[in-house]
Amino acid sequence: MNEFTGLSLSFCVLDIVRGHVPLDQVIEIRTGCSARNEAEWLAVFACYGRTYWADDNPQCCQLIASTLLATGRLTPRSEDHQTIKYGWWIVRFERPRRLRIPT
Repeated sequence: MNEFTGLSLSFCVLDIVRGHVPLDQVIEIRTGCSARNEAEWLAVFACYGRTYWADDNPQCCQLIASTLLATGRLTPRSEDHQTIKYGWWIVRFERPRRLRIPT
């Protein structure tokens, strides 16, 4: 199974909702948001629902974001965070296993 680390809350949640990335393979999303408690996170999700996610089922996006928060998979980005200039996912691909076929 592949493992995904996201670098943008808004873009990554959209990818999950659109079916591009399976939620169960998301390890974490490192977000630039600085919410300090659940109420602040919910306010961020509501704001994103009116803006970034407005055209893509905002209720579903907010549910995905809440699930990520509840399962401890939303973390603040560090000072030396990676840019999303070249993409917002870091993917660790599962290496194919060699199969030994009896002869």
